[in-house]
Amino acid sequence: GTSLIDADITSVLQSSLLSRGAVGMLSLTNAIPQSSKRAMYDAMAECYLTSDSAKDVMYPDGTKRSTWAASALTSIAACDMLKEAAEPVRKLVGEATKNVALHLETMLTAHNEGSPLIFPKQGGALQDGYSVHEIISKGEQLDHFHVYSSTDASTTSQVKTLDWHTDYGFALAFLPGVMSKDGEYTPSEGFYIKMPDGLTQKVTFAKDDDIVILLGDGVAHINNAISTNGVELRAVPHSFIMPEAQDDSLRLWVGRMMLFPLDAMHSILEQSFGDVQNELNSDPSFHLGTNVDVGYALGCSHSQELSPRLLAGDDMMNCTEDQFMCWHACFNNTEELSPSGCEAN
Repeated sequence: GTSLIDADITSVLQSSLLSRGAVGMLSLTNAIPQSSKRAMYDAMAECYLTSDSAKDVMYPDGTKRSTWAASALTSIAACDMLKEAAEPVRKLVGEATKNVALHLETMLTAHNEGSPLIFPKQGGALQDGYSVHEIISKGEQLDHFHVYSSTDASTTSQVKTLDWHTDYGFALAFLPGVMSKDGEYTPSEGFYIKMPDGLTQKVTFAKDDDIVILLGDGVAHINNAISTNGVELRAVPHSFIMPEAQDDSLRLWVGRMMLFPLDAMHSILEQSFGDVQNELNSDPSFHLGTNVDVGYALGCSHSQELSPRLLAGDDMMNCTEDQFMCWHACFNNTEELSPSGCEAN
């Protein structure tokens, strides 16, 4: 892990996130007091056991995931104990991601021959566009609080709870999962990434790994601006297998998804991200006439044996009965594009 106060964080970003062989993942230490994490985990477990405010989804391996979700700017629709205990952690995650964004901008500017990268806004002059750190800090950010639990249908085989995928948006900032048992919290196993050479790597986190930055598919839009310099950011394919839980053990996970501002312009389609999302909501096949696949259009997973992830617990969008939600967007059900169709593929 890397401390946020390290003077050489830019060089660490360079080796971790930027270059054709980079892992695309950065772990930060000394970012969140252990006491704040414990208070939040205590509240998540208590809220899970005593309220029905979370939204549940079942995975193919029999794991149940219970979720509270909210924009980073709003309060969580959860029990009062969790609302209060989560705020210090949410604030520190926000400060950490802004810090990383500023260092990332410095690094990318250096790779762009000293010229800052500017991403245009819809209807605005280029000089009025977003800088790299503004793309991150001013984009929508969604917080998720997950409690994973085993059920009678849970398997003991190595069936993936979440299959290989890359994440929507620019990046995911998350606290490594922990197993909760009788008020004690230990680092969870079961998290895997694919390295640049295609090999699978099991990731083992330590107690002092406070925040992990994992790049998502949205970095393709930044790569378009720096590709001529022979460097690129790498979206990281990853998967998760629920550890075999004993008795009433729970797995707790907290993450923040960082999206592009809705009025930022898409680097290929010459539309804003908001317009592209609206197009997809009304007609998921619209991209077929653009030579840009549906995954790339919004920074979702490419068709490289990666599965889309369902965003549960999102009260900010209401899909109809003939639609399903996939990463903050409503999609019309078709024979190929539906929850059952995704599972079949």
